[in-house]
Amino acid sequence: MPIPQSDASPVNHPVVDQANTLPVYLQDADTLVKSLPENYAALRQQIAGQTGDPRPLTMRSNQEGTTVFFPESMPSDSKGQLSIGLCLRLAKLAGMKIQLTKKESLSFWDTLDGVQSFLKGAFYCLNRDQITGTDNIPRLIQRGWDYSLWYAFSKACKENEHADWMSVKRVTSIVDPKSGSWGAAGTGVELLNISAFVRVCAQLCAHKIGNIKKFIKGEGYFLEKYVGRKPVAGLYTPSELERLQHEWSDRQRRVREAYRGIPDRFNAEHAALGTLGTIIAALNPNKDDMTKFIEDAKSKRIPYLLITTGNKNRRISRIVTGSSLDQKLISLGGGDSVRTIGKVMHSPLYIGVSSNMFVDVCIKQARSIYLKNDTSYLQTLAANPDLVGANITARILAYQADISVVSTVYLECFQEHRGNETWEASLAH
Repeated sequence: MPIPQSDASPVNHPVVDQANTLPVYLQDADTLVKSLPENYAALRQQIAGQTGDPRPLTMRSNQEGTTVFFPESMPSDSKGQLSIGLCLRLAKLAGMKIQLTKKESLSFWDTLDGVQSFLKGAFYCLNRDQITGTDNIPRLIQRGWDYSLWYAFSKACKENEHADWMSVKRVTSIVDPKSGSWGAAGTGVELLNISAFVRVCAQLCAHKIGNIKKFIKGEGYFLEKYVGRKPVAGLYTPSELERLQHEWSDRQRRVREAYRGIPDRFNAEHAALGTLGTIIAALNPNKDDMTKFIEDAKSKRIPYLLITTGNKNRRISRIVTGSSLDQKLISLGGGDSVRTIGKVMHSPLYIGVSSNMFVDVCIKQARSIYLKNDTSYLQTLAANPDLVGANITARILAYQADISVVSTVYLECFQEHRGNETWEASLAH
């Protein structure tokens, strides 16, 4: 159904533009808005001024330094005199300027008295010519000590997070969570103020941090973490073991040199390069690619060296006994396949010689010895390099010591496989 149209004529409303005069009430409203603070920062300052003096131990910082506000007076029945005295000494140690506030808070004094032991720990930690870690701190003041020590250290060395190489504890709470909660009204705000005050005091004392090595673990920790135990025979070829032991000694030397190179003080020059962790990272000499390849090859050998013991209800797999890789293979009788020995003892060190090629060469060398040929297969290759190509021959002969070891393993294991067609065809014909 069409909407009926009104017969009323449209109303012409007056238009007010910049040239016209606004009604008085709008002019007054506009004046009120103009009287407001010009921006949010100015509004905050106005609100702060209306709320009166700051709470006790509130801090303000500018280019001239840090100012802390202490109560103008102390209630006669308060027990917090020693605690406020400790706060005063902490402020002086930190070089803060002191002003007074008329803001009164009974919860402040009660809370301050409750954290007296914490404040003692902070005072004894920071009231030293050099701030360093120390053992056997009395348990009563331990938390305040650890709290101040962490914030002084973290500020000095630009470390916000704890790392496993640090010997200093990371304590960031004024109250031990295990000690229960503080339930008094206003206590939470006061605790935040007190903890912030002590934290800033510790950070302003960061220039007194002593020998950096007192805050990190000893050389032995880094040797164990980044170098580990010396490689031993068992899952490596003789050439691999020789190379790994040399590389292990070199990494051990580099870690020791890097540890001795840690500066006594973390100064502005070091800070320009990064955090203390940047220096510590230099203690980790990365393994070269070949070392990683050898370790990977070691892992791949393990499935070939496992034996299973026990009954069907409890079967246990373990690596076969043997003082060296070749002895383990001999204990296994060479494994399930005639090619297992060569495959297991092939090494990433044999650059340019594939696993299949290495197996073939080792079997041929073992066969030439078993058949008592006038010359071994390696000798034949040396005299006739064109048999497989001069480049490949040179690479094979570079590893002839290892090939001789593998061929000996083949001959030892062949005794257990006499009559096996595959073994007989590979070594006796």
